[in-house]
Amino acid sequence: MKVVFDVGKVLATAHMQWKDALAASGLSIQFADLNDKYLYDLPQYLPYEGGQISEEEYLTGLSNAFGLGGTEQARHLHRSIIGAEYEGIEAVIDDLHARGDETATLSNNNPIHWAWFTKDGPYPGIQKIQHLIASFQLGYFKPDPKIFQAFCEKTGWSPDELIFLDDAEKNIVAARGLGWNAEIITEDEPKAVQIRRVLSLS
Repeated sequence: MKVVFDVGKVLATAHMQWKDALAASGLSIQFADLNDKYLYDLPQYLPYEGGQISEEEYLTGLSNAFGLGGTEQARHLHRSIIGAEYEGIEAVIDDLHARGDETATLSNNNPIHWAWFTKDGPYPGIQKIQHLIASFQLGYFKPDPKIFQAFCEKTGWSPDELIFLDDAEKNIVAARGLGWNAEIITEDEPKAVQIRRVLSLS
């Protein structure tokens, strides 16, 4: 089996609204029309995750949107969007590999978070995944059908040999529309427990 994971809200915690990221960052802000809105409501957010604008352009836009003291504070706020790896994820990845399964990610993600997830931060399970792939590398973001096609081109995998786990229903629907086996991961029970059940992993 070839198992493809979303990262945020499947393998690791993530704040989806700016007010939660701001609380995690500890920063004080001068103004913020976006405070009660979602990450993607910042105009520069999706273009950054799609690899369409530079890091400097994104951080400048973020700093201006929240009245921060420049791009370093913006980088800190952006980094604060993501939290810890869920309990039990490393063991899930180890057991999948021991069973002979291949693993990959397909995450709407950006260079700052990606470096932290895959190399610099404390994410032992994520860092063991064999094919670490994110939207900014492919030039598209979920649920655009082109990202699923680009993923298959990059890995050489076909839709009928993989299973995709994501927390967003719109991404599941898009993947299924292209012939992918796809299952939703919810907030209803521990993530590792759900993943093991979906993948028939004892």
